[in-house]
Formats: sequence, structure tokens, C-alpha cells
Amino acid sequence: MPGRGLSISFRVPDASAYHAEVVSRGVQIAGELREGPDGPVFSVITPDGHMLGFYRFKA
Repeated sequence: MPGRGLSISFRVPDASAYHAEVVSRGVQIAGELREGPDGPVFSVITPDGHMLGFYRFKA
């Protein structure tokens, strides 16, 4: 959709630890750490307004 920006998600080994790291660095959090259907997930907003999601997929 025009004007919505870009949303990308990345798989990380430990979403809880990565969430704590980005929060400690002052990154703007768009979605708090929560349990998704496949494991922990959260989102951040980049300085240019894009959303990045991070998740740990349960194997």
C-alpha cells in the first residue's frame, strides 16, 4: 500500500535477548515482545519509518 512503508521480518536465535538489546540501545519499539503462534516476536520502527519484525521460530 502506498504510504505504508516497508515491513520485513528476521529470524533470530533468541528473540527475548535481542529485544532486551535493542531496548537498551533506545530503539523505538512498535510491538512489545509477545508470544506468537511460532514463538516470541516483536517489532521496531526504523528512523525512516519502516517496520522491522524479529522472531524466533520454534523448531
